[in-house]
Amino acid sequence: MPPKKEVGFQDPKKVVSDVDNTNTVELDELISSESEDEGVSTRDLNVALQQGKIDEADERLEKAFEDEVEQLEEVLESPGDTELNLVVKKLQKFTSFDKARFQDISPQIVEGRKFIIDGDSLLMHALDSKGLSMELGGQTLHVIYIVENFLQTFISRALNFVVVFFKIWDKAWTGFPQLTMARNAVKLHLLHNQKKFDVISTNSLWSEEFKQYLAQQRPGFLMMSTRLPHFIQSSKVEDEKTSSKWLQFVMSAQSAHCEFICLDVVDIGSVVSSSACLMATVHVHFNNLGQFEEKVSKDIKAVENMMPEVSQAQAFKELPEKDVKSSIIILAASSLLKKNPSSDVISVTKIVLLSLAFQEHLPLKMRCFKNLPDLPPRVAQILHDFQGEMANIISNLPTDADKLSSVDFRFVGDLWQGTFVKAVFHGIAEAGSLQSGELGNIVASRYEEFVSLVKKLTDVQNLQAYPFEHFCEGTCSGHTVEKTVSMLPTHFGTKKLLQSSCKLSELFCGDLSSKFARTISACQDWSDDEYLLKSQHWQNLKPLTDEYERIPDDAAKDKESQYETNKRYAQNSRNAYARYQTIYGMSLEGRTAVKAIVTNSANKHQNTKKTVDKPKAPTKAKQVSKKDKIIEDNLKRMMDDKQKQLKERLKSFSNNFSSLMLKGDFSAAIEKCDVELQRASDFKEFVLDLLFQKSKACFGLWSDECHKKPSDRNMLGARQLFLVVREILKTVQENNLSLGSKQKIALSGFLHDLGFKELAEMKELPDPGKTSQASYQVQMNYVEFQLTQLGSELNRETGGKPDPRADGFIPDPWQVELFDIIDKRQSAVVVAPTSSGKTYASYYCMEQVIRDSDDGVVVYVCPTKALVNQVYATIYARFKKNLPPGKTLLGTFTRDFRQNVANCQILTTVPECMELLLLSPGCQSVVKKIKYVIFDEVHCLVGQSGGLSWENSLLLIRCPFLALSATIHKPEKFCAWLQRMETFKKAQAEKFGLSDRPHGSYKVTLVVHSERHNHLLKNVMMEDGTIEHVHPYSFLNLASGDEYHGIPKHIVLSPDEAFELFNAMKKVLKSEKINNLDIVKYFKELCPSGFLSMQSVQKFCVDLRTMLEEESLDDQLKVLDCLKKVDYSGLNTSEEYVYRNIPWVLDALKDRGMLPALVFTYNRALVEAMPLKLLRYLRDLDDFTEDEETDIESESETENDKKANKTHRRFRGKRFKRKLGLMRGPSMLKSTGSLRGEGFTDEKMIDFIEKRLIKTGYKAQDSFPSLLRRGLGKHFAGMNNRERSAVEMLFRLKILNLLTATETLALGIHMPCKTVVVAGDSPFLNVLEFNQMSGRAGRRGFDKEGNVIFFGLHQRKMETLMTGNLPQMVGNFPLSASLILRLLLLGSDVNLEGKEAETFSNEALAKTYTLLENSLLYETQDFLKERMKYFFYFVVQFLMCQGLLTKDGIPHTDALMLTHLHYHEPGNFAFYFLLKTGVLENLCKSDKKGVITEESLVNLVIVLSFLFARLPLSEHLLNRKRMCSVVVLPPLPDTVQEALKNYNKMTLNIFSHYFMCVSDDIKEKHGDETTLPLSQLDVQSNNVLQEEILKEGKVVSSLSNLHVTSNVCSVFAGLSGYSDQDLFPLSGELAHIRGDLNVKAVPTLELDFSCNSYALDFYRHGTREALCFDNGLHSGHDFTVLKDFMLVLKSIQTSLSETYPNSKFFEAVGIISNTFETNFTKAYYAFKGL
Repeated sequence: MPPKKEVGFQDPKKVVSDVDNTNTVELDELISSESEDEGVSTRDLNVALQQGKIDEADERLEKAFEDEVEQLEEVLESPGDTELNLVVKKLQKFTSFDKARFQDISPQIVEGRKFIIDGDSLLMHALDSKGLSMELGGQTLHVIYIVENFLQTFISRALNFVVVFFKIWDKAWTGFPQLTMARNAVKLHLLHNQKKFDVISTNSLWSEEFKQYLAQQRPGFLMMSTRLPHFIQSSKVEDEKTSSKWLQFVMSAQSAHCEFICLDVVDIGSVVSSSACLMATVHVHFNNLGQFEEKVSKDIKAVENMMPEVSQAQAFKELPEKDVKSSIIILAASSLLKKNPSSDVISVTKIVLLSLAFQEHLPLKMRCFKNLPDLPPRVAQILHDFQGEMANIISNLPTDADKLSSVDFRFVGDLWQGTFVKAVFHGIAEAGSLQSGELGNIVASRYEEFVSLVKKLTDVQNLQAYPFEHFCEGTCSGHTVEKTVSMLPTHFGTKKLLQSSCKLSELFCGDLSSKFARTISACQDWSDDEYLLKSQHWQNLKPLTDEYERIPDDAAKDKESQYETNKRYAQNSRNAYARYQTIYGMSLEGRTAVKAIVTNSANKHQNTKKTVDKPKAPTKAKQVSKKDKIIEDNLKRMMDDKQKQLKERLKSFSNNFSSLMLKGDFSAAIEKCDVELQRASDFKEFVLDLLFQKSKACFGLWSDECHKKPSDRNMLGARQLFLVVREILKTVQENNLSLGSKQKIALSGFLHDLGFKELAEMKELPDPGKTSQASYQVQMNYVEFQLTQLGSELNRETGGKPDPRADGFIPDPWQVELFDIIDKRQSAVVVAPTSSGKTYASYYCMEQVIRDSDDGVVVYVCPTKALVNQVYATIYARFKKNLPPGKTLLGTFTRDFRQNVANCQILTTVPECMELLLLSPGCQSVVKKIKYVIFDEVHCLVGQSGGLSWENSLLLIRCPFLALSATIHKPEKFCAWLQRMETFKKAQAEKFGLSDRPHGSYKVTLVVHSERHNHLLKNVMMEDGTIEHVHPYSFLNLASGDEYHGIPKHIVLSPDEAFELFNAMKKVLKSEKINNLDIVKYFKELCPSGFLSMQSVQKFCVDLRTMLEEESLDDQLKVLDCLKKVDYSGLNTSEEYVYRNIPWVLDALKDRGMLPALVFTYNRALVEAMPLKLLRYLRDLDDFTEDEETDIESESETENDKKANKTHRRFRGKRFKRKLGLMRGPSMLKSTGSLRGEGFTDEKMIDFIEKRLIKTGYKAQDSFPSLLRRGLGKHFAGMNNRERSAVEMLFRLKILNLLTATETLALGIHMPCKTVVVAGDSPFLNVLEFNQMSGRAGRRGFDKEGNVIFFGLHQRKMETLMTGNLPQMVGNFPLSASLILRLLLLGSDVNLEGKEAETFSNEALAKTYTLLENSLLYETQDFLKERMKYFFYFVVQFLMCQGLLTKDGIPHTDALMLTHLHYHEPGNFAFYFLLKTGVLENLCKSDKKGVITEESLVNLVIVLSFLFARLPLSEHLLNRKRMCSVVVLPPLPDTVQEALKNYNKMTLNIFSHYFMCVSDDIKEKHGDETTLPLSQLDVQSNNVLQEEILKEGKVVSSLSNLHVTSNVCSVFAGLSGYSDQDLFPLSGELAHIRGDLNVKAVPTLELDFSCNSYALDFYRHGTREALCFDNGLHSGHDFTVLKDFMLVLKSIQTSLSETYPNSKFFEAVGIISNTFETNFTKAYYAFKGL
């Protein structure tokens, strides 16, 4: 082990030596997966790597940390002044060093993990919302509505959060009384009026109370504001300017402190919710700056002590009314009058009280006012003072539960409405002087009651209810208030609704169209000549290719090569590809034999004996043929020869064994026995003798240990002796052998010596006749010994029986059940742990399909392309089949490649391509042949952007399926949804007369297997370099227990962990149940043989958990405390610590025998840097020669070769064969400087790997081959296929023993290892990802147990990973305009006629109708289906108005252009509009030579980026020093801006009627909008008066003339003055619409959008490092978004070549596409040299 290092910053030269002249070409590849995270030093590392020197890269990585520290030390150097401004600047500078990225936050919280929302940031987010009026103190009910709408985003996704209000903010808000009032209203409302999430209050984020809360709840992140609302920043009032500084201080202090507690911060203002994901700017904290905690905390506490104190209100014993709202206003009025009883204050107070009375009796919709004149300044000031008193009152409400039990908090959210108070002022001005009786009896009575209460609380004699005096003579009199009305059809110009006879619309929408009395303008005259009816394009009469045809086809390339001169090259390429698949598949399968499949139907007609591997039915005994007789005799002869050879070997073994025993070398004797036992496994009589020999050696080994102190003994000898005795007894029983008396006595003697007399009696062994020595006894009973010492060696009773359907193994019962389901051609949901054998079921399913016929197809759907390639190679190595000409066994289909899709029997693909195949009209002949679909890792349906493709594929298929996963939360609910879906499909088949599958195939069965075959031990790497085992229950706390209503059932204990829990319970608990539990008697009942099984131990664990749950909470905590033996307080979680101390991990793994190991980290820079650091460390230990270039001259030519080449000999030079020498140098057994294993060395495979790497450009001295030679490797998505496959194959061959990798390796990739190291934290590391990673360790058939080591993780994160929940299967938003267009296209193949056309149409309708009716999201939001019907109907109208759909529902050929871009809605529809109107063509300006100008090209890239690369701009990027990116996308050209406004206008023309229709329907069913969206609280008073009663008073009639009415606008937004006329701006931003109307899917394009210019920047400079640093893209995401944009450009280019081949725009797009592709290839695929 290397010497212990300090946690601080070190000189790398003291730890490892430099490596000179070492090239790092492979490190220059910076392509990674979607969710890889980039560390702080990625940019510095990559710059160094481009220069080609490893040592320089390491120095720059070290220097990155040191520079960061120096800058912070300079910033935080205190001048001795704690002035507020100075500290705020310090904190802002400190927080600027965090790593902020705009990313999907779902992975951090999708599994049910809680996150924290700062309550004051929630208020600031609402205050910064567009449309909120803060006039006269604002509208608190509108604020509440905005808050609830925001929180509903998380509730609808079944996310778990808590809102925290920190008391320190009370002091910060003192200068804003109106906001203090709003803050407390929000707090009290959330606390008392909803039960969907918790609301808590604590002193501050750095308080001890909150630290304890973090330890219990383990939140994923803190969601808070990172900037103040604009109106606060721009305030010119002195008190408010000072208070804004205090607000900024608290905000900065919270963000800074999150660095020290390793809590990520999500900017609440950046949250963007879409149907696919939840994006936000995340400030990631890895505690790299932890050393500054003391200094920063000191400054924070110093300034905190300077903060202003909260004003104390006058004490009151009780509230004047039960309603808290009226009580606060009454108390505030009395308090203000006591301070200032002037006539003006009295008059304003009376109007406020009158407003309160009106609010109790007016409907909510009558409180919406707009464009009211301002009140005089003196009135506004009095109202401001009144709000200050309200703020004091609400801030000092009693907190005692007894005092609040009778208080009604229903209307606390409606505490203040400034616009209504203003309206009452104007209403009084309009009505004139008011006397008693002119208000209406009911309103007047309530108003007078309020005045009476206020008068009672004060001594003001002048306070009289009447008359009213107003202040608005100069301001209000004669002022004409604009009257607004609700939205009407006349706003848009009207004609009749476009009539449509779309069958799918009629089927899904039913009779909704008859309800639509509203009208809409027709956009154009209809002409059938322009539609798909003729299947020709209107300009060049050429059909548009569909998306499937545009994906490159490998078979098409082969056909083209037939006409080229170099046919041999094409054939050689195919041969090389086949060879690669064979070798790669062999490394996966571990075998060379391929299973030959014969079609069952062929056997019926052919008299053939080729029935390889076919299950045989029992038949009558037949006469043995001569051939079979010869085979039998040969086998017998071979066995006799083998037995004879074995006897000879055993004679030699006996002599060697005796010699070793005499020497006392018992370990060597045991090894000799193990070797011979493996060779003699077929001859049980020899096995028994060898086992007895081994028992003697084991006893000798144990007897040597017994001379030591009991505490110093190694139990290996006793453990092996016990196992040998068990194996002897098992062999005797299974083979019906008998033991001699001496053998029985020997076994009995061994057990007696170990102290297991009771076990010997249970096995009926005779008394050995001697007294056993006490020193030999293990000092524990036989049960305790097995629990603590045997561990993974315990018997495993799976209950499986041999089954002819299982190939080479005995299946478990759940696997047999799955085989039966497949035989019945039914569907199943399979939930089983990783490495439990789910994949074998899929292989059996494939085999059954390809046996049935030569036409049936089985599709295997994988989440990633890497997994597709692995499955393809596995199947390639497993099956072979002779098929008719034109057919092949295997095919593959991804977004950028397809091969043999139409003529294969087993297709491997990704979900996006599966969806494309099912929705492509031209591929339905292929779809009809699909007999089974296997969805691997089906849990990807939730929590990922591609989840909708998974769901749609499940809904569209018309065949049975297998849904496989190891991580599904509540799988019974998911299975129930699938069963309802299948039942619906069955009904549709009967309805449309489809006979594509038998009726019995619609059943869906849930198959659950919860037991992991091998145990997984959890460990933590400590700071001293040691590895500490951690008991899983030690991670439990109150929070995790409450979440699962007990102890989580998915936590599995190993035998020794179960015994440790048993001892802790015995020690702490006093219940009779646990104290009376005798484990010997307990296990004697479960295991009469005396030998414990894993199943019995698991039952023991379940019983212990049940008993523990029955105890009190305090006792449970005491037990858990006994298990917490690891001190996490000193753990370092910084990236710097992880990088510098990776050699510790290596040494610990070697010492404990935990290799091979996978080291997972989300930091791509660390993945590349850690192997290099280990390489230098190993060279330091043993710098053997390894890097010499090896040029080996070819072997001498044969005589024939010499004759053939004689004439040309003098022209030929010597031929050399270059090698990398991957197996050169010693292995880890022979050198401390190597990790390379001996492995299963296959020279042909090694040679194959070397040739592929040489073709890539590697030489022997390069770093990548050097890593492989030392047994090290790295794996990430940025490596090319040759590099990745080399690493994977060498690791599976046991040649590589340590591999660093990103999480891309975890998702299903077959890389069995003994240990998984989780190095460093990441926002993407969640329970789901952890389960995938840890599943690589201890895989079935490779290791008996696995290990997981946490390295550089915070205790809170480790606890979450161990005890966290799995993600719930929540559906995706079901519809979009693009999807509807794709569904309509599915049934639009008009080339068919007659019965064939009818069948095709019926099948398409059945599929699409199933998808529309059975969304998974309907399971939790059933109301959504009805609204989707409205949405579908108006999308059809929208498509017709766009000219994309005929009145018969037949799509235009142009529709294909839009569906190719369906990932980018609404950009695809806006693009089509710009294209159709000629705007894009007009942008293309040419110079005098006819060449399109660079300015035109840049403008086009700006437009295309705005449409198809819409990434929100994070404000923190603007404050950075930049490399070469612009970062902010320039404004659109004026013509484009104007055209997009017209597009929005046309779109809103249609969908405004959609909103009106749905609104009318909702009003008809549920009435006016009066309930809040999340709490469902009805905030309209129960005392609302009827209209005729309201008209009694003068003021009410005046208010009726002033208020606005709306149909679509939310009444809560109306409180701030919004109406229907404000809802649909041409900028495309839809806001303030009723909360129960969905606006996400409306295809308007928001124009007021600050867009990240990453696509434009890359087009200009082509530098990926700048995208990560300047544009803020995390490593891996840059590759994904750029490739996606490149595919968009290619799709547009192809479409234009088929529609507008002579246009300038086509030429321009071609130039842009070629430039972008060139930059992309150079940046990500080009080999940079050696």
